[in-house]
Amino acid sequence: MRSFFMKNISNILFFSLACVFATIPLYDFLVNGPFGWHIKQPAVVEGTVELLFFFLLIYIPLKFFHKAKLFFSIVLFVLTALYLRRHNVDLIFLIDFFYVSSLYFLGSVALSKANIVYKYSLIFLIGICLWVLYLLGLSLFSMATLNVLVVSICLIFLIALFFKQHNLFFLISSFLIKHYNSKKIKYPFLISIFLILFFILIVQSSSNPSYDEFWYSLRGAEVLNQNGSFFEPILMLQHWVSFYPKLYEIVIYPLEFFDSFALGRMFTVFVLIFFILAIYEFLKTKLSTSSALFVIFMIITIPAVANSSILAKPDLFSSFIVFMSVIFFLKYSETKLLSYFILSLLLLVLSLTTKLSVVPYISVLGVFFVGYFLKNLKSLVNDVHKLHYFIYFILTLTFLLVTYRTVSIVGIPFTSLSENISMVGSIYEYLGFNYNELYDKINRRSAKDIYSLYELFIKYNFYPTETRMIFAWISNIYTLVFGLFLFYILKYKPRIDASKIILILYIFIFLFVLYVLFGKKVAVGGDGNYHLIPIIITFVLISLNQKIVDYYRFLLPIVAVNIIVLFITNHGWSYGTNKLDLDFFKNPFNKESIRLTKLEGAGAIDIYEHLHEINSFKKVIGHGSEQELYLLNATYESGPHIASQRPYLFKDFETFKDMLVKTKTTHLLYPKYIPDNQFVKFAEALRECKNSSLFIGKAYFLLNIDDSIKDCKYDDIQEKSKKETQYTFKQFSKISHNKYMTNLWIKPFQLIRDKYYPKNSIAIRNGTKIIYDNISIENKKNLILSLKAMKHYKFKTKNDSGVLKIDIKDEHSNIVTKQFQINDFDVENIEIELHGLSGNQYSLELETIGWKNDLQVVLIDLKFLQKVND
Repeated sequence: MRSFFMKNISNILFFSLACVFATIPLYDFLVNGPFGWHIKQPAVVEGTVELLFFFLLIYIPLKFFHKAKLFFSIVLFVLTALYLRRHNVDLIFLIDFFYVSSLYFLGSVALSKANIVYKYSLIFLIGICLWVLYLLGLSLFSMATLNVLVVSICLIFLIALFFKQHNLFFLISSFLIKHYNSKKIKYPFLISIFLILFFILIVQSSSNPSYDEFWYSLRGAEVLNQNGSFFEPILMLQHWVSFYPKLYEIVIYPLEFFDSFALGRMFTVFVLIFFILAIYEFLKTKLSTSSALFVIFMIITIPAVANSSILAKPDLFSSFIVFMSVIFFLKYSETKLLSYFILSLLLLVLSLTTKLSVVPYISVLGVFFVGYFLKNLKSLVNDVHKLHYFIYFILTLTFLLVTYRTVSIVGIPFTSLSENISMVGSIYEYLGFNYNELYDKINRRSAKDIYSLYELFIKYNFYPTETRMIFAWISNIYTLVFGLFLFYILKYKPRIDASKIILILYIFIFLFVLYVLFGKKVAVGGDGNYHLIPIIITFVLISLNQKIVDYYRFLLPIVAVNIIVLFITNHGWSYGTNKLDLDFFKNPFNKESIRLTKLEGAGAIDIYEHLHEINSFKKVIGHGSEQELYLLNATYESGPHIASQRPYLFKDFETFKDMLVKTKTTHLLYPKYIPDNQFVKFAEALRECKNSSLFIGKAYFLLNIDDSIKDCKYDDIQEKSKKETQYTFKQFSKISHNKYMTNLWIKPFQLIRDKYYPKNSIAIRNGTKIIYDNISIENKKNLILSLKAMKHYKFKTKNDSGVLKIDIKDEHSNIVTKQFQINDFDVENIEIELHGLSGNQYSLELETIGWKNDLQVVLIDLKFLQKVND
């Protein structure tokens, strides 16, 4: 026994660590975090049973019934079709497949004579570039409309049917037939579980989009291309994300022709497939097939990777491009062929057209690539020929045109770089790049409070619900994988080659970004998608050694937890499946239905209907529940966000009016309870000036504006005319606090810390109570309690009402009790006269009761007032 223990001590150690690293985060998600409720829902429980059934249906025939393959293949095909139909994703899947096939055809024709490694993934990427160049070419003539683009893609798909060697459907069919005719199918377990994972991702991609997707990536018709040109100057001011070079958004834009949000999201699943293919082609040169597949399986199950692969956002696509650059550079380091080096550099540059979060990662790679190239210049083999020049031209032209779009609108190529890197600003000045009118450096508010490295390590690895990664956790499996790499280095002392240098550089830059840039208490860790590039690349490079991969089996407890977490966590609060039913007739083209449901829940359906009656261009700057208001039938931006990012546009009323005119803003929108911020103050001044142009909705004011606002003058909006003395609370107690919660999960009662309400607002969950003790008031003559009460904006999903109960007690136990009905979207102005109370010490109890749903009441501007006679 002792000899067995000593012989397997490293195995036992890693397995024990894996159990600890798996158990604590799972407890955090299910007990400390909100997902304990999530995992008990029918969609998870019944859906898991359904997926287990499908897993067995796939695995058992592959493993045991080779002679009945035809029968089981037919059954599997039929049940898969029924599964996709039941989950309402079959037509979405087919449309996306046709679109991807068309793009693949373009790339395949262009590279038909190329003799190059990682060809399939490069074909897909070149096809995307050719398609984007076509779209930008049409834009020069304002012809890049949805109708023209859909007709174009249909023609490409039809032409592809006549060229089997370039047709993705025929290539997949040939591959399946080849393996179907083999005597024994290899790796049935891995094949089965891969298919189940893709079932989960495909179904999740049809769920409700996330905040960011509603904000910019799924609103191409409103914020990217309104009149047939991607070069049209749509003057968005809210955030620099509006001006990123928009390669990925341009690619998925044609899918907006269909009335579905799911198409743009499912396209990212196909990106993941080509990403996986590139990883497999790279790993299979060093590992056995089963080991390569197992590494890929581990990568996919990292929640940040899985959840990013179902979003219509560029993070996974940018990671794919950077990874392609790395593996082509490593091919150059082996062969010293110039063509691979140039290709790797151009792919690095191309990644800048996707998302600027790539900058720290490609900067390190770019410096290393060039340094390595110069050091090995003597051994260089020049193999560049005409086809290589064509590839380089396509990649370069794509980068230049997509970046030029940003320059033409904003005035500089990359907006956020000059704000964050002073040297970039200096280079812009030297090259003559200057911000266009209305644009200037975006205001950056740096957080001074940071955690210690130890605190961050604990949070990232064991308490992810305390970080921003609650919906896209990067997992803690990378910590043990890094540990395995260090163990391997110390034990075997391998030769340092290019791949290990990249690996070491990426470990350091990953830790720098994770612990330094995102170590601040305001947004701990950043979103998980920010870290996809280093996680995937380092994981793959570490896995190049079979001895390290052999230890991965001891990390299976973490893999199991990752699967559970990716299954129940998602930006859209959706699952990887649905509860069991037999409804096979759902309409997949439900964008308008989702839009109306969310707007109705936010109290803005009447705003939508009013705007629908206006046939001309509509640009709305507003304030309210943004995730829903982004779905208005207009180009919508958040006024408070603009004020925060660009305070120079709000320095005075005249500048504010000038901004509205130059951005062609047609409407201002804000809640009827009149929030306390600069945007609403200016909007109120315009309302005083142009009251005849006001539409009063259920929950919002909508003010129509035009060039005539130039004549409006600003006067401060006065408070109530009565004179009053205000008393504040010296202390309050019995406020529950849960240190494991973030602002993504609403606490039983809490101070409101968001942009929708004044800073002194409080939210109370139904059935709970807030108690203020030891309120000292010296002069109690004509004393009243004043406040505003309304439903919390995040819970305006159903018509519902309830009671707000208020008790005020004095030190002699005398009490004044009042109850107020709080109705849907109404703002109740409450004043309670405190007759019959005496003494100097008071207590206040606030309680919500009688609500049908688990909602919250928001109390705004809670204060004691003393009326003073004029």
